Amino acid sequence: GIKGKLVEAMQCGTPSVTSSIGSEGMHGKFPWNGSVVNDPNDFANAAIHLYTNKDIWQKAQRNGIDIVNNYYQKEILGQDLINRVVQVQNNIEKHRQDNFVGAILTHHTIMSTRYMSKWIEAKNKLNF
Repeated sequence: GIKGKLVEAMQCGTPSVTSSIGSEGMHGKFPWNGSVVNDPNDFANAAIHLYTNKDIWQKAQRNGIDIVNNYYQKEILGQDLINRVVQVQNNIEKHRQDNFVGAILTHHTIMSTRYMSKWIEAKNKLNF
């Protein structure tokens, strides 16, 4: 998924160091705007190297701008989002039937409200 802090860093021109999981699904074919490392020592060294080398910093900034401008194109992604929302609206019953996790969450929300109201009722009986 999209990690907001990393995209925001790209928008602000701030290079970043992250893990392979952190960068997963975030930059497509574009080079990362900094470094992708998984070892803690490599992580620290990459951050130091990035911060202390002006040329690498500026190249990473350009990479981030390329990612934001080309991988996260508002016109394309915005229209995809609108199309998906319209599709769900037009097929809301099927969406609800197919959304197993949503059904579980709804059930537990309703049940927690039910039991909370019973607890309040019992508590109020003790206070009178």
